[in-house]
Amino acid sequence: MVTRGDDPTHPVGPYRGSTLDVTIAPDRRAHVAAVLLGVGFGMGVLFHVGLVARREAKALEAAALVSSAAPSGVVSATLSGPGGTVAIPGKTGMVVHVWLQGCADCMPAFEAHKRLADAGELAFALPVVNVSYGEASPAWAKGYHLDTSLVSDRGPALVQPLGISSFTTLVVNRRGKVVLRDRADSPGYAERVRTAARVVALEE
Repeated sequence: MVTRGDDPTHPVGPYRGSTLDVTIAPDRRAHVAAVLLGVGFGMGVLFHVGLVARREAKALEAAALVSSAAPSGVVSATLSGPGGTVAIPGKTGMVVHVWLQGCADCMPAFEAHKRLADAGELAFALPVVNVSYGEASPAWAKGYHLDTSLVSDRGPALVQPLGISSFTTLVVNRRGKVVLRDRADSPGYAERVRTAARVVALEE
C-alpha cells in the first residue's frame, strides 16, 4: 500500500479512504469448498441409508403380500430321521420342505427345486429342514438337493394339521407361525422364499 510521507493513516492510490482488508474481501474459497464437501458427504450418507431402508421396506412389503395369501398355521414338532432329530421351528425360524418321495404330483416341483439349487438360487437366511411324509432314501433326496436335515413325518406333525397334499415349502418364524407356503415349480418361488426367510431372520 502506498502512503503519503510517514503517516500510515492517509493512504494514497486506488484504495484512498478505506483500508485494504475492507476493499478486498478475504479469500474464503477453501472454507466454502470444505463446507460444500461436508454437505455432499452428508447427503451421500443419507442417500445410502435411504436405499438400505427402502430395500428392507420392499422386502417386508413383499413378505407381507405372500404371507397374506398363505393359509395360516402354527408349527410345533420334533421329528427324527436320517438327518437326526430336529425341533421345528427352532430358535431362528426355518425353511421347511415337506414332500413324499416318488409322488407323481410332486415330481414337477422336485425337478424345479433341483434346477434352482443347481443354479445357486436357493441360498436362504434360515436353516433348511426336509420333511418326508413317511420314509425317504437319503440318496434319492440328495439327487434333488433335499437331503439337508432329512427327517420323517407320518402325518400328525405337519402334513395333516396343515393339509399338505403335495411338495410344499414353508417359511416358519421362530414362534412357529407359517409366514409363507409355496411350491418350487411356481413362478417366482425362489425370490418369495428368499424374501420371507430374510424377513424372518430380521425379526426380534
